[in-house]
Amino acid sequence: MSFLPEQLEYNNSLTHSRTYVVYLNQFFQKFKIDYEYSFDNFKNLYICKLRVDNKVFVTDVPFIRKIDAKENVSKKACDYLKII
Repeated sequence: MSFLPEQLEYNNSLTHSRTYVVYLNQFFQKFKIDYEYSFDNFKNLYICKLRVDNKVFVTDVPFIRKIDAKENVSKKACDYLKII
């Protein structure tokens, strides 16, 4: 499996538990917040966008797997919302 150089550090530090996606979904359900994930595909790489009300979060770099892109954008949203 190959990674883009920008991804390598992120993937090495990534635990396999998808923590940010789980916490964010629980937060949205608890407070009934409107949100939507969407994906753009570019040459078999994925960019994930997360819309939370009127705020949009986007991955910095494209990812090989959708779940990695979703985790990255969820981490950004968690940091912004100060959830974790």
